[in-house]
Amino acid sequence: MRATQKSVISLLALAILATTIAVAIPQAGLGLSNPVAAHPVPKGLEGTPFTQEIQVSIPVGVLNANGTAITVPANQTLMIEFISVNVQTEPGTAQNTLFALNTSLNGNLHSHRLHMVRQAFISGGEIFVAGQNVTIYADGGTAVNANIGRDGNIGFAVTATVTVTGRLFEQ
Repeated sequence: MRATQKSVISLLALAILATTIAVAIPQAGLGLSNPVAAHPVPKGLEGTPFTQEIQVSIPVGVLNANGTAITVPANQTLMIEFISVNVQTEPGTAQNTLFALNTSLNGNLHSHRLHMVRQAFISGGEIFVAGQNVTIYADGGTAVNANIGRDGNIGFAVTATVTVTGRLFEQ
């Protein structure tokens, strides 16, 4: 046998071996086909899933505004786990748009800020976004609201959607 034939046979043997391993490992139950395992929430701590949007409108001539508030149901605690923000501003907005989520826990007010990033220029405006995993608590019977602020050109209205996702727990 010539050297080139031996090389071709060796390459074919390696390809067959690699294919066999790729098929056998997931079937062997070694867990390698799904390397990221989710950690289950301990029983009794699941809570009730919660998602709500807050709409914020900043009128012409105004720098910031609060959105419609989420009222946490009485006798429950809201655990916020993810916040996403989408703000459509006027064209030529200065370098930033500001965001804060305001909550109350144990009688104390808290303001949680996310870093806004300019994502795109669109016809008639610019899009700023933020999204982050968080752990923020709010007491039952209190309001959770969002504040959006801007700098620069205030000759146009601004609209924003804030989505709050988490779980409600009995107190």
